[in-house]
Amino acid sequence: MATTKLLAFFALLKWCSALEYGEVQINPNVVASSYMCGNLTSISNISLACRSQLDVLCGDPDLTLRLADAWSSFPYTGMLVSTRIELGTYDECIGVDADQNGVRVLGKHCAAGILLPTTTDPGDFVDKAFKLSYCVPDQCTVRDVGRMLPFIPEELINDQYCRTKDSNKDWTASSIVILTAFCIVAAVMVASTAYDIALYAKDTKNKYPALTAFSVFTNGRKLFHTSSMASKEQIHCFHGLKFISMMWIVAGHAAVGWDSLPMVNDARVKGWLTERYTVYLATAHLGVDTFFYISGFLLAYQYFKKEAQKPASVQIKSLPSLILHRYLRLTPSLLMLYLYFIGLAGFVSDGPLYQTITASLRQPCLDNWYAVFLYIQNYHNPRSLCMTSLWYLSADMQLFLVAPLVMIPIAIQLKRSFKLAMIELLVLNLLFAALPIFTKLAFSNFDPNFDEFDAHSRLTDYFLGFMFGFYVRQQRDRPYPFSGIVTVLLWALCLVGMFGTMLVLHEINIYHDYTAKALCYSLMRPVWCMGLSWIVYACIHEKGGAISSILSNSVTQVGGKLTYSIYLTHGNIIYLWVMSTRTSRYFSDLEMFYAFCGIFATSCVVALVWSLAFESPIIILTKMLTGGAGKRVPTVAAYQKHPEKYIPRGE
Repeated sequence: MATTKLLAFFALLKWCSALEYGEVQINPNVVASSYMCGNLTSISNISLACRSQLDVLCGDPDLTLRLADAWSSFPYTGMLVSTRIELGTYDECIGVDADQNGVRVLGKHCAAGILLPTTTDPGDFVDKAFKLSYCVPDQCTVRDVGRMLPFIPEELINDQYCRTKDSNKDWTASSIVILTAFCIVAAVMVASTAYDIALYAKDTKNKYPALTAFSVFTNGRKLFHTSSMASKEQIHCFHGLKFISMMWIVAGHAAVGWDSLPMVNDARVKGWLTERYTVYLATAHLGVDTFFYISGFLLAYQYFKKEAQKPASVQIKSLPSLILHRYLRLTPSLLMLYLYFIGLAGFVSDGPLYQTITASLRQPCLDNWYAVFLYIQNYHNPRSLCMTSLWYLSADMQLFLVAPLVMIPIAIQLKRSFKLAMIELLVLNLLFAALPIFTKLAFSNFDPNFDEFDAHSRLTDYFLGFMFGFYVRQQRDRPYPFSGIVTVLLWALCLVGMFGTMLVLHEINIYHDYTAKALCYSLMRPVWCMGLSWIVYACIHEKGGAISSILSNSVTQVGGKLTYSIYLTHGNIIYLWVMSTRTSRYFSDLEMFYAFCGIFATSCVVALVWSLAFESPIIILTKMLTGGAGKRVPTVAAYQKHPEKYIPRGE
């Protein structure tokens, strides 16, 4: 069977010979000459613009060959086991740029522009068809291509993913405004850093803390400062739990990205997550449960330090300030990510499918922008999320808003009886564990694949963390009650229980039983959180050994501070990697590991910049707004003497 590439070559050369030149002078290539000099008949109905560009091509056989060479080949190697899309040679195609007698010819690459169906079933027609890419002059339409390739029905040719070198080069007004906003932030950072360094050099007191809020010098020193285990107020193991959980989440998302790539061994990718040894990545969603647990823990741990001692009326009045602080803590970094995604992401990279897929991913953000910033998109548009990973922020904010309904009554109950308050929290968590089981079994409109974006399924994670944070705050000075043997047994029980949770959840995922998923997801999360509770408890009392050292070392302390920015930015790093692809990839565990290392390292670098530009300055400005600047924004001398006093705790 002749290849599509060869057919494209014939088609272009055919047009060169069909046009009425009289005697065409070409480069004396043996193969080209034999076809161009043949007695081929002309085909009518080609548009004038396309014909003019073909005229230019016929005067330069090298360009003709380049356009033809950029086409997909068919049959291609391994077509029975690979993804049914062949992208051709994108850069070779769009690199064609010729101008002759005022006629400019640009190569137009059309990814998946030709469908070769393998079934007549309308439901599987597109999915099971072989999708080939073609390269033609930019003025040639689908109709023109159909006339050039009469052996392919015109309805099987499309221009949905066509690009030239000039595509998407024009900046819109909104993109210019967004780029200007980023440039202003960069300029402010440079000015703030210069001012801060000048104060440092002169050892002068900083009278205007707002002027150094964007200083890379001070914020960088805060970010990279680490504290010793001797600090009793901070719970150092949270840094490691957050950083390792974020690595796990990024690895899981990167693994999912492989499913969107054109693959040489596509069958291997499809079956990979159903293999039992892949439990280490298939259960990466438990890292999200860890973050919900930590959020609930820190809320209770911080709130019951001072705020809970105030009268209930004062606590209720302080709720708007508490909510505002949380909103301002999360939203500026999110806003800048949103602006980047809708305004600048399309200019960052390129590829056969890049611009079209970027536009499709951007559309939910444009349509539902209010849901993003009201933190409701996990319920408002769960099947059309703006940047899928942002569902977590919506759920976390919703749980934070629900928390005062538990927090204030428990604070009132605490004044009467600590034990009774703990019993009430335990009963609540039992109810929260039963809630998702009921909702998923009683209602049939939940996603059968269990892409759980709802907040009520995470109530147990959050409030088990809340309950244990409440317990630790009230019992922090209580002596450690267990002997060495009991401690070892508890560690063994914890690790076996958490690993068993991973195995059970993965087994359930393999068999895809909806009822089993409803039960296991709802019951395994409490087991996971109980394991986290033991890890935190043991580390607090210095019974964690090597695990405690790993979770609390200087690397994880710095990494733990970057997790919010890594969480925000890593999805776009994966988008760039997936959507910029130009050729089919080969999947293996080693290749996946290489890809993860690059994605995570890049995410950390971008997150560092993001944190210094948008997260750290906003923390300082928010504290100034709420009246805490005097205590938290140091002078240079004060920071040099006691830097640990100015490191934000908790999140």
